[in-house]
Amino acid sequence: MPDSGQPQPSSYQLGNYTAHVLHHTSVESFWYYIIERMGSNAVIDLVKCASYEQAMVLSQQVLERLMGGEGQAAYNRGSWRS
Repeated sequence: MPDSGQPQPSSYQLGNYTAHVLHHTSVESFWYYIIERMGSNAVIDLVKCASYEQAMVLSQQVLERLMGGEGQAAYNRGSWRS
């Protein structure tokens, strides 16, 4: 069972895009995000981050830029939504 005090992987959507914020723990522990267009397996952006918070902020900025600054992200914390 995951430690509830630690951030959990998250997925959220904005328009036709999905962001996945994930934690990598082998050898080196770090967070990263993946941006995909819905209905496509092509990765638009993949960035390694120092923290969960940084990954969330940066991925949100990318989605807002892709959407032209419009829209509200729909969050799905703790699960992978494709």
